[in-house]
Amino acid sequence: MSAVRLHGDEGGRIAALIAAVLPGTWSEVAILAEPHREDSRVFFGEFGGQPAAFALLRVVLDEAELLLFGVASAQRRAGLGRRFWAEVEAALSAEGCREVHLEVRASNLTARRFYEAVGFAETGARPRYYEAPPDDAILMLRRL
Repeated sequence: MSAVRLHGDEGGRIAALIAAVLPGTWSEVAILAEPHREDSRVFFGEFGGQPAAFALLRVVLDEAELLLFGVASAQRRAGLGRRFWAEVEAALSAEGCREVHLEVRASNLTARRFYEAVGFAETGARPRYYEAPPDDAILMLRRL
């Protein structure tokens, strides 16, 4: 699998996968608009010809913020997420990014463990940041 950066109208390839992996997060309209933003980086990966992984980031100067990241449920626990993230990270490094920031629900232990495994470290928290259900946000940073 390789991470392919999407441009322009290719955003439709990723919308269904995001809806399946992270339902109720971003609307299809917002996802389709993302590749048109100058500061946006949208990566998509296929495995066995099937949609398998995605990463949506925004880049300002030498910093990136990871907004959405996911792997199709059928592809989890096989190391695909780590390989995909490594390719995304390489692409960000190649364009001069020095660090990646993210926030994750405190209760999402699976995601937190994944981010720690790929080199992110906790830097703080935002109490009661999320609603429905209420949860704290954990801030994390990965220096590239």
